Amino acid sequence: MKKIIVFLSIILLSLTSCSYLVETIYDGASITELNEIADYHFTALVEEKTDSKVEMQNGIPYKFDYYRLKIKENYKGETSDEVTIRYAISVKGTSDLIIGEIYHFYCSKTDDIYKIDSPNAQCYSLEEYETELEEVV
Repeated sequence: MKKIIVFLSIILLSLTSCSYLVETIYDGASITELNEIADYHFTALVEEKTDSKVEMQNGIPYKFDYYRLKIKENYKGETSDEVTIRYAISVKGTSDLIIGEIYHFYCSKTDDIYKIDSPNAQCYSLEEYETELEEVV
């Protein structure tokens, strides 16, 4: 009986870890890696925050802000001139996007919403982006 409980605990822990890794697939990736694995890469001006929601993912509440962006340049993936992005702000060390600032976004898309589930890896100010590029060279 003890072996079964230990085995089931290990399986449950593994499944929980896998779902975390899937949700944060871009975490820790370099810009070079992000260019390969992200579905979309573009620069955009943050025009306004349109909504804030708490959503459950794998039984854990996450806070998301929704922003309307004006696309400045597409590097990967097709977008319209304006898009809505869901931006996770429950990640430690993450701050709100600044209205009127331009950022580089690496993201995926579901329906009409572009998703930034791990901003520490997927969203760079222009200055942060230049710093990251210098480290690659």
